Amino acid sequence: MKKQLSVLAISIMVSIACQTSAQDIHFSQFNFTPIFNNPAMAGSEGGHRAILNYRNQWKSVSAPYRTGMVTYDGLLGKGFTSETGKLAVGIGVFSDKAGQSEMSTMQASGSVAYRLNVGEQSSLSAGLQASFVSRSLNGSKLTWGNQFDGYTYNSSISSGEQISNEKVSFADFGAGISYSHAKGERYMSGNDQMGYNVGVSYFHPHQPDYSFLGSGERLASKFVLHGDLEMGIPNTNMNVLPSFVIYSQGPQNEVNIGTAFRYILESKSNYTGFEKGKAVGLGIHYRLGDSFIPSVMAEMGPYTLGISYDINLSDLEAATSKRGGMEVAIRYVAQPKRKSSGSRRF
Repeated sequence: MKKQLSVLAISIMVSIACQTSAQDIHFSQFNFTPIFNNPAMAGSEGGHRAILNYRNQWKSVSAPYRTGMVTYDGLLGKGFTSETGKLAVGIGVFSDKAGQSEMSTMQASGSVAYRLNVGEQSSLSAGLQASFVSRSLNGSKLTWGNQFDGYTYNSSISSGEQISNEKVSFADFGAGISYSHAKGERYMSGNDQMGYNVGVSYFHPHQPDYSFLGSGERLASKFVLHGDLEMGIPNTNMNVLPSFVIYSQGPQNEVNIGTAFRYILESKSNYTGFEKGKAVGLGIHYRLGDSFIPSVMAEMGPYTLGISYDINLSDLEAATSKRGGMEVAIRYVAQPKRKSSGSRRF
């Protein structure tokens, strides 16, 4: 009974914390969420890209957190391109259901970015994003300390709490810039290519009203700094892919940093398109003060599958038994044939 009550109490505290801290959702495989980290990343693959993400978090707690997201982005056609740059668009939808209260968040977003060529192998991009967000919760599923009758939880006892609004909707906005550089292989099997991207973005500039209680609580503005690198080890089949992301939102700060190692099973042909390319990879990231995140990846032609698992190391491990959350991501990229090979990142 004590264990059940402890899990119940932790579940309540987590649900309340998620409401009061007003922190955005995030994925551990942040390289699979480019336009939600920065709208300037729209069109960054040079073709059309679609990504499906799913996260199941804290299964050991009484009410697991589940998040799903689907995005598309790509460059527009000839009428929107020139020798100096290209216009790109992106759309995305995510759904998140959290905790005992069944607190749900739905967001639909549209992004537009302009990618300016600043050199033969470099580009500078700026992007804007507009979103519609809807949040709801089921107040009848919440439990409160004054409903404990001395022996157990008793739903017949009034909680004495008043939730003024079980549904909140608002418009939201974001903007960002990014810089990319890619150097192709000197010869077909050299594997000496190198590419990197670094960017910064800003979300919730107007700090929209976020509260279910009519208290005027606002969603804090968020800064995102991110970067990734792909570096081939010359004359081998190995690539090294370090990456990082830093989120700063009100009092909350998060740093996720690590690297992946990619082994090329079959090289992709950017000239004929006959060889689609195959690769596998292993990665390890660390979310500072929170969890280790091992991952595995597989690439076959235009498809990439990524699976990661959070091993929780924070104070919450008493409830989670170190089981943070599993993520699965599937990415599809349709790229045009090109005259020189470039960077292809997990």
